[in-house]
Formats: sequence, C-alpha cells, structure tokens
Amino acid sequence: MHTSTCKYAMLPGTQVPACFNHRATAGGSLTIKLDESSLPKSLRFKACIMLVKTNEETVYDHGWMDVYIKIMDKQNDLEVRCKLCGHFIDPLLTKHIYTFEVEAEDVTSTEILFEFTLCHNDNWKIGECGVYQILEVQR
Repeated sequence: MHTSTCKYAMLPGTQVPACFNHRATAGGSLTIKLDESSLPKSLRFKACIMLVKTNEETVYDHGWMDVYIKIMDKQNDLEVRCKLCGHFIDPLLTKHIYTFEVEAEDVTSTEILFEFTLCHNDNWKIGECGVYQILEVQR
C-alpha cells in the first residue's frame, strides 16, 4: 500500500484496507478534512476503490473501464486541479481492490471532496472507496 504506483495497483481484498483512514462503504465519494494550517502547493494521496459487479448474468462485459477521480474544494465549491486523475483499468475483478496515486494542486481549503466515477462499463459500480494523504518526508 505504501509503494508508489505510476498507474494503478490491483490487490486481492474484499474491503478497503484500514490504512486508508478516510473511507466510504457505499458509493463513490467521500469528504476529508486536512489537518494542515498552511497548505503546501500540492498534496499527494493514495486512493482505493473496490468494485462490485452489478449484474452477474450479463452476457457481454468487455472487462475494462476508465476510472476518473474528481477533487472538489468543499468550502469554495470549486474543482481542484489534479494530476493522475484518470485511469484505465483492466482486468476488472471482484474480491480485489484498485489503488491509485493522485496529486491535487493549489488546494486552498482544509475540506475536500473526492468523487470516483466509472466510465465505459455499466456492469460495475464502486462498493467502497478510501483515501489517505501521502506525507512528504522532510530532509
């Protein structure tokens, strides 16, 4: 969980791990409060989703999708500029979690909303999601 992932990592699991200190057990959005009094220019996060197949009897499922992560400033209701916010994932598996690194730029609020959206495949939904902030090591 604590290693860098340039695209995404897929790991076996049936729930978002406890190391993701911000979690939602239904749907694809969650709000976090940052403890920082002076926010740095950019913030890095590790995000995690667990997928659930919505229809087991589906005849055709192309087995891939795009996942988009949108970050909103809750206090000002503005979208935050984001790096690494779109991910193509393949294969799609139940009983697995997918982790991504996300970088938010020019964050001015201590309360931000993460919204995860699945595109190009209606046979899946997000069962759980989670986020934790990657703290930079001071040297």
